[in-house]
Amino acid sequence: MQSTDLFQFEFDADNRILHLSYRSVVYIKTEEQLRLLMHSFSEYLRSHFGTERIYIVINMSRLIIEPELSRLYGQLAGEISDAFTYPNGIARYGHQITRITVRRGYTEYRREDPNLFGTRVEAESFLRSLSGRTRMESPERPIAVTPERFSVD
Repeated sequence: MQSTDLFQFEFDADNRILHLSYRSVVYIKTEEQLRLLMHSFSEYLRSHFGTERIYIVINMSRLIIEPELSRLYGQLAGEISDAFTYPNGIARYGHQITRITVRRGYTEYRREDPNLFGTRVEAESFLRSLSGRTRMESPERPIAVTPERFSVD
């Protein structure tokens, strides 16, 4: 799997929202595949945003994750969230089976709502509301946790 070719990105600089989708269907069957996918995504974030915080909208409709990988997904997604996003700053939408897997792993590992929505418009609207609150609460950018915390070991 050449994971860097899997992603497609759009960035809304005004709201600091990164849109992630997949170029084709990605079927994650093994722990190794999941770690590679998440590591590649974190490397993209590190190289493009460094320690600046962003919001992320993820289209899950072309991503299929085996249910037995749900806990690991929750752990790795949580580490990415902690290192790169504003609090509660990831919203997902799309494929129903993957959404169930994500919810199960994310709530089990993070004990938080994974912010799952049916459409991109709903997910983006949620993050835009957070983006507006963040700007009102603090005109300065928050100090970011260094990405070196991120680990796929």
